[in-house]
Amino acid sequence: MVLKNHKDLLIAIVLSLIPFLSFLSFENLKQMTNNDIYFLFLINSTWTFLILILSHFLKKIFFSFQLRIENILKFSIFNYIILFNFFELKSLLIIFNTEYRTEIFIFIYIFFSLYILFLLTNKKKFGIFFEKFILIYILIYFCFLIFNFEKDPTYSLESNYFEDKSLKIENSKLSNKTVYYLIFDAMTSLDFALKNEIINNKDLYLDKYKSKNLTYIENSISNFNNTSLSLASIFNLSAKETIGSLNKKYYNEKNFYPNLLSNRKNNLSEILKIKNYKLYWLNDKYFKCYTVFEYNINCYKNDFFTYFVSLNRTFLTNHLFSIFFKKFTNIKNNNSTIFEFVNKPNKIIENLKKDNNENLFIFGHIILPHSPWIFDKNCKIKTDNDNSGLTDNKLESSDEHFYGYKYNYLCALELIDNLVESIHEIDPESIIIIQGDHGINLNIQRKDGYFYNGLVEDEKTMNENIELVKDRSMIFNLIKDNNECKNKANANTNSNTALFLLNCLFDLDLEYEKKMHYISFSPLQPNYGVLIRAF
Repeated sequence: MVLKNHKDLLIAIVLSLIPFLSFLSFENLKQMTNNDIYFLFLINSTWTFLILILSHFLKKIFFSFQLRIENILKFSIFNYIILFNFFELKSLLIIFNTEYRTEIFIFIYIFFSLYILFLLTNKKKFGIFFEKFILIYILIYFCFLIFNFEKDPTYSLESNYFEDKSLKIENSKLSNKTVYYLIFDAMTSLDFALKNEIINNKDLYLDKYKSKNLTYIENSISNFNNTSLSLASIFNLSAKETIGSLNKKYYNEKNFYPNLLSNRKNNLSEILKIKNYKLYWLNDKYFKCYTVFEYNINCYKNDFFTYFVSLNRTFLTNHLFSIFFKKFTNIKNNNSTIFEFVNKPNKIIENLKKDNNENLFIFGHIILPHSPWIFDKNCKIKTDNDNSGLTDNKLESSDEHFYGYKYNYLCALELIDNLVESIHEIDPESIIIIQGDHGINLNIQRKDGYFYNGLVEDEKTMNENIELVKDRSMIFNLIKDNNECKNKANANTNSNTALFLLNCLFDLDLEYEKKMHYISFSPLQPNYGVLIRAF
């Protein structure tokens, strides 16, 4: 087949580069290495090539259209525009249920694309109109490209959280300390552990922490009774920001941890970006980490495949291919980066420091001392697997629940000692925060749930079981700051600890919230999505 119309080919090539070029804004470029740019260009070219190939095969499948090469190229341009703006176009289908919009859009897309193909091959005037439309489309995209390079790179937070503050984040002092913000799942307070005979001597731990220049924050509580909400309050820097209005009921957890990290900006990562900090999320097996430059969320690139996946997730965030790519990548088992870090932090710290000129904020969520009960009383791991995504089908009695948690808790304390010591050896000036996301309820029969889910259904039953609610709110909270931070007593909740850290790190004056704790309900309960303030 002889190419007779070079203009269509030129337009197709130029258009294929526009998404790549428009992505290279000042904000993205200053965070990217040369390899990142090369791989993004490769990704963009790959998808363009696939579209051209698919369009070419349509000629063989729909031979009755008598396609010419210029029409194939025009059709490929149309497909590229539709696919690249898939999510925006899908959102226009507001009359349909959200659950079925993807399927409905694909059906409409197939029908409409065949109709466009028919017009291109049979209506000469439409072909002329289509060429003019493409030229206008290219012009608009290049205008966005120029705007991305010319706009002021400084960012001013405009979320509701900052509306009533006169604070100028960008004018505060700089810091070059690495931060390690580590969440141990279901890590209850030393007080609760002593009261329930998990530990025998609280002072033994307090004296040890004091001798190592660590500060244990007494009477700390979680903002919520579950992980996704408590950790979201850290990134939002507020429990109130996390829940919005109590009159509203949430129907899914897309705005909570970990989904919020890849779905939208958050206050914590934005302030860190302003202050030239890269936030690294060390994920566990439950959740695959995706680098999203725009939101200052970065993954530890421990293999080429994960690196390639992260770039795809960043670049194709609003592309139909991201759906298929996500389903493909989810087949592959996730690596538990955080468990690797907890056991051998030196390797990951050295690699991150070697690969980055920016300051580092390392965030990790460790599924410990939460079930499964992987440790015996001598802190020997009972299975060959790590502590992510396991279940213990033999767990039935309250005794098994108690001793399983006790051994996990005691071993977590030992692990924390070794972890702090290892980080201090390689990074002595760093700031370390080790905290629970919520506490634990013990001596509750399994039929009632691991905590009070089976006992609390509304505000009335919450008040009847308020001691269980208080027990689960109590969390472990340990800080290493080399005695450089003021007002450590304010770090008394998940969100307030994040505020304390930023105030200390950058000499800010972010306002602390009152201590507050909310309860939520599991997806199996009728009140799922309802939040009630307990105290």
